[in-house]
Amino acid sequence: MKRIRLLRNRILIASTLTIAAYATPVRADIGELKVYSPLIETGVLEFEYRGARSFDSDPAKNDAEAQKFSVGYGVTPWWFFEAYGAWAKDPGGTTHFDGTEWESVFQLTEPGEFWANFGLLAEYERVQNRRTDSDEINIGPLIEHDFGPVTTDLNLMFTRQIGPNISERGIGFDYRLQARWRLMPQFQPGIEAYGDLGPIGALNPIREQQHLLGPVIQGRFTLGSLAGNLQYNVGYLFGLTRESLGGALKFILEYELPL
Repeated sequence: MKRIRLLRNRILIASTLTIAAYATPVRADIGELKVYSPLIETGVLEFEYRGARSFDSDPAKNDAEAQKFSVGYGVTPWWFFEAYGAWAKDPGGTTHFDGTEWESVFQLTEPGEFWANFGLLAEYERVQNRRTDSDEINIGPLIEHDFGPVTTDLNLMFTRQIGPNISERGIGFDYRLQARWRLMPQFQPGIEAYGDLGPIGALNPIREQQHLLGPVIQGRFTLGSLAGNLQYNVGYLFGLTRESLGGALKFILEYELPL
């Protein structure tokens, strides 16, 4: 019962902080191709670069790009906060500043406390051009479980667009999934999947949903006499439905510096 009460209290605190963050005003694109772990490293300052590019036979989908730069910090043993600046390029367009994003990961359980590790991800995206686009709130549980040498992370995200230019009403639902083999710290091959199913209560037909699946590799290196670690994640994802992109290349590079 003590563990259940502790988990309940953490959920209440995480929800309160999330609502407070949304009181001060962000949006999803191919730059959102990242799967989150619910585990947090306290006192670690993190610098991240995230990039992605689309490939498709349709010129309206081909050659879109997204880039994000962020700084984050493990504030407490259960709260990691991160702020992003986002740049994007539409098919046939030029690179432009796209908006800002505030993000929090809340660790709700201790490793090994339950059958899986649980957390909560909360994001608020504020777009630069509010005349043609809308801000977006994303929130959902993070679930991590080890199957022998394979670690699986599942993110279930609920999204809501806000503002005058809403393209999808109601609460949308999407998922992010990663399964990786912990071969060695520097090289861990795996597979990732992403999907956008449409609004809750009126999910899109499968042919109109967007699903991406493909191989990834990631790893972490120490930097010798330099403090901190360098972590990477790179992969290529293939579209599985008619509405999906033909493919997407993704790359994430993180520098983690303990303070």
